[in-house]
Amino acid sequence: MRIRECLGTALFTCTFVSSVHTQAPPPSLQEAERAFADALVRHDQAAFVAMFAPDAESSLPVEKHGPEAIANSWLPFLIDPGTTMLLETTEVTMGASSDVGNSVGTLAVRGRTNAGTQTIPLGTYSIAWHMVEGRWRITRLSRSASAPTNGVASKSNANAAASGVKAGEIQGGIGRYRFGMSRAEVSQVSDCSPYLNVAVTGGLECAPYTFEGQQINISFLFAGDRLRRIQLWMYEGQSTDDAEQAVARVLRYLERVAGGVAVRSLPDMSVTPAAVMKLLGSAPPQSNGIAQVEIVTASTTAPEMWSAKIGHHQLGYMVMLFADAPYGH
Repeated sequence: MRIRECLGTALFTCTFVSSVHTQAPPPSLQEAERAFADALVRHDQAAFVAMFAPDAESSLPVEKHGPEAIANSWLPFLIDPGTTMLLETTEVTMGASSDVGNSVGTLAVRGRTNAGTQTIPLGTYSIAWHMVEGRWRITRLSRSASAPTNGVASKSNANAAASGVKAGEIQGGIGRYRFGMSRAEVSQVSDCSPYLNVAVTGGLECAPYTFEGQQINISFLFAGDRLRRIQLWMYEGQSTDDAEQAVARVLRYLERVAGGVAVRSLPDMSVTPAAVMKLLGSAPPQSNGIAQVEIVTASTTAPEMWSAKIGHHQLGYMVMLFADAPYGH
């Protein structure tokens, strides 16, 4: 299960290689600030974690201590290429000594909505920096003192602004799993058992779960202890024919519930199971060793945001269907 978990996770987050680890240390605080913003734009979780000091604290979106805990609270912005946190620096200042500094700027989130891709302002932020072993590291990330009291850098509030959905409401999901559920609430749903912790994502996984008459694995990803993404493992194996049949099931399902499908990299392509498999066969492997094709859906009024990814690696194929929480969660 560990191999499958890692490969599945790699389809939606590449955290194995970080430019922060391989590039020369930034010579200035301004470049460190730009590197931090760039890690979010690139959805690079390892680079994001590496920007924080070991004892770092953050109050965005909730109070967290330590790089890994902070990254977990920012997970929606680090694993979903369709949702990007944008930082724009407005001021960088040095402290009384050359090894401390501060920066402030504005926050915005760019993401998919039923009205298309939009950028939603979130307010302002402030960062306290400290030179640690010759590199700038973040010791405190928080809302700027000048930010509005309701300006929180959380995906929930950003998405609420995009759609008019009130933050905290539970809408959408799959079966009896509803977005906004806590880990404890998900694990109490009797439709599947046992629920296992997934160390790679900090989420849960369960099998067998019955979906569209097929028994599969189901995975749950959380942000701030609230269910954000449901992942359905439609196929895992070495058979090209079985993988194509799984792709056919996914396409039929998405066309039924979301009103249309497209390949993200080739939006004008005619999407058929055979065409998807052919495209996958010619796709170059990414840095994680997986070739993949991403299927996106048309804008609809449905509460779930649907997508799919078909991957091929040295151990075989993976066909995965994703349901993401609507804007407002």
